[in-house]
Amino acid sequence: VCLPVFGKMKVKLATQVLSHSVSAGIETYAAIGAFSDEALGTAVFCSKMNQLFDLFNSSRFNESVAARRPLSHDSNHLQFLDDHAEWLRTATVLERATGKNITKRFKCINGWLQAIQALKMLWADISSDTKFLFTRRLNQDSLENFFGILRQYGGGCDNPVALEFMSAFKKACVNNLLTPSVSTGN
Repeated sequence: VCLPVFGKMKVKLATQVLSHSVSAGIETYAAIGAFSDEALGTAVFCSKMNQLFDLFNSSRFNESVAARRPLSHDSNHLQFLDDHAEWLRTATVLERATGKNITKRFKCINGWLQAIQALKMLWADISSDTKFLFTRRLNQDSLENFFGILRQYGGGCDNPVALEFMSAFKKACVNNLLTPSVSTGN
């Protein structure tokens, strides 16, 4: 289920809907007869998406959920990624009224497949020199912060020409180089 986005996407809201809690709730309601058994497909979808969000947001070693732990040589994350990629490749989205297959309209499926492949390729490249990988660090927050700083130095310009971009970039670099480091000692 990929919902149309109006304005900025709030990932936190998506992760709350596509969560283990929602999946468990749907399964419970189906078990007591409040939902039809057709709802179990939605429960599976929510659970699998929750697992993907967890794997792509790992940040600590001592997580109770294995998918939230860092990718490492002895983890089963690569098998998990392969399994979920296969699930996404075979998933179909049907239009409720006509039963028509509309899977290709949902670009997020291809986006997840690309993200899974990219993570596997990254791990293949760095695994010989790296013991583990916290996947939470593989997001665009740093890039967004960088461009936010450039907008500040560029007078809030969202669409600078090359000279304005270079000027803002130089100012940001120089100001960062001249910022004193934070001392932890006396």
